[in-house]
Amino acid sequence: MVKTKMQRIARRREQCRINQARYRRRKEQRAQAIHKAVLKLREEISQLELQQSHLLSSVKHSVFDVVVEYFLLFRHGLTSLPVSGQTNFVQDPQVQQKIKFLHSSMASDVCLGQRHGVDVLSEQWYWYSSCFEELYLQLEHIEKVAANLVVVSASLAVKETETILKCVFPHLMENDQDLKPTVGRRLQLPCSLWFEWDEV
Repeated sequence: MVKTKMQRIARRREQCRINQARYRRRKEQRAQAIHKAVLKLREEISQLELQQSHLLSSVKHSVFDVVVEYFLLFRHGLTSLPVSGQTNFVQDPQVQQKIKFLHSSMASDVCLGQRHGVDVLSEQWYWYSSCFEELYLQLEHIEKVAANLVVVSASLAVKETETILKCVFPHLMENDQDLKPTVGRRLQLPCSLWFEWDEV
């Protein structure tokens, strides 16, 4: 009887010891999980702060970024143009990239002289590329003159061809013998462009 009682007490003590060990193990596991979660949150916070910093700095420089990307993309013009119902241009990833860029970075009513719209700008680039051989647009200087206004100095280099003369100076083509010596020359045309952003 005494032995059985002692065995029960021993079993109870052993069970309590096991329960306490299990409780301590769970408590320790929870503490470790919380510690890991805190470390992960700290890491995420530092990553988010870094992303925020990058976003803020990119907003500050976005005006310049858009201008530089515009000149990089259109330095050789636009060799084909999307036409309603025509899918050929989709196969040219460079043309597709240029058109997407214009639609994503320009206002739908972007001004080009007296004409307006992204399609007008695309058509103008296509016209330049069709008329001018070996077209190369070079960005030379960017100046921010106001919070939402950037003035760009650039040069447009083209090879003089009969096509250029017909497109640009059709009235001179009557006496085309005088123009023959100029064909083949490289022309360097200075340009000034104004990029104005809407208030955000």
